[in-house]
Amino acid sequence: MIRVLAILLTLPTAIVADVLAEFEQRCLLPMERIALHHPDDLPIDETFQDLKPGMTAYALSALNGHIVIGEDPVSCMLHGIELDERVSTWLDAMIADDRYVLPSARFAHGPTVLQSTEWREPKIEVIIHWFTYGEQQFIQTIETDLES
Repeated sequence: MIRVLAILLTLPTAIVADVLAEFEQRCLLPMERIALHHPDDLPIDETFQDLKPGMTAYALSALNGHIVIGEDPVSCMLHGIELDERVSTWLDAMIADDRYVLPSARFAHGPTVLQSTEWREPKIEVIIHWFTYGEQQFIQTIETDLES
């Protein structure tokens, strides 16, 4: 019984760690390397709602979410996943590495946005949309038209 309880208590931590690992592997690192590609190991989800032209959704069943790849602008998003304060620690580490900064223009109740520094052109942004008013959470990286 104690072993089962210990496993259940670690599940949220494992899920958030898995979300960040999936995001880094499938979205962030390929975008940083200008090498984003459509996953060949995930099925396309034709039922995903609200896709704009040039976007493709893939079912990420391990996290009960989706990976959404966009063509114009180039973007990659994990959608429908769970985020918590551990993501803030991850963001702080990205800022401490001097590879990303918080842009000066921010909204108090909007998403958290990080912007790449001079190492990548055009710049990319990492956007964290925290749970608000029943909307789905997502973490996304998107190519901007900004230069260093």
